Amino acid sequence: MTDFELQRDLRAMRQPAAPTTDLWPAIAARIAAPAASVPTPRRAMWPEALAASMVLGLGLLLAISTGDRTPGPTGTAPASVSAELPWSLREALALDAAYAGALEEARHSAPPPARELVHAEREIDAAQRALEDALAEQPEAVHLLDLLRRTHEQRLRLAQRHARIG
Repeated sequence: MTDFELQRDLRAMRQPAAPTTDLWPAIAARIAAPAASVPTPRRAMWPEALAASMVLGLGLLLAISTGDRTPGPTGTAPASVSAELPWSLREALALDAAYAGALEEARHSAPPPARELVHAEREIDAAQRALEDALAEQPEAVHLLDLLRRTHEQRLRLAQRHARIG
């Protein structure tokens, strides 16, 4: 087959062609079918249950450890004020309380910190304050909670590493 014949055959294929079967009746029947016949995809519910139980546990731990007072942004706000805070700020307070105990335990078994460690902790404190300020300005920004959690984890890892190295 020469190039001329190949091009001629290709041009002949450009002609419009009517479909051999009409697809619309099958589509309309599927749309009209009851939704119960369509299986819904199943998804694992355990991640949501685990997250909900962790939040509930942190809240319970916070309520038990603080009695009738819940720490606010300055650490002295009554529970009635913290109930008026957006959920993201209450979560940030719960994170602070949850990590405070583990951090105190790690620091208790460690020798006095070196100058480099004090500088690193100051940097982490500044990052935490900046994240809490940003969360106060934008309480709907859920990604800030994740960053705050990571900041707390970093501080805890630093304290645990210092306690191990001693």
